[in-house]
Amino acid sequence: MNSLQSYIEQNGMDPAEVMNALQTMAPLGTCSDNAVTPADVVTAGAAVFWVHTHRELFTRISRKQK
Repeated sequence: MNSLQSYIEQNGMDPAEVMNALQTMAPLGTCSDNAVTPADVVTAGAAVFWVHTHRELFTRISRKQK
């Protein structure tokens, strides 16, 4: 398990939503377009930093699902 998978699990996030945000909104190099799941992200540390910095995006997503 990489650090991105762990972060997603610990914070109860939807992996698909996180991957979508990483691939569409994060700076180039944070997540490859070839990465399909959090396990595929080679730069997991950079991805965790970006997700944590932009966690307000995912708070809204979580509220919609409840």
